[in-house]
Amino acid sequence: MTIKNQGSAKSTISKLKIFYKKNKYNLATAKGINPGKSITLKVKFLKKIS
Repeated sequence: MTIKNQGSAKSTISKLKIFYKKNKYNLATAKGINPGKSITLKVKFLKKIS
């Protein structure tokens, strides 16, 4: 997932909820981003093996 700061000030640390089913989600943390820059987050989704 790529996040871009489109503002004119540096962003702070953000916590994101990424939903992958109706009531299932994964949390991801993004560090501060300078104006006009972007970062790419790697989000791992685990599979249950039964």
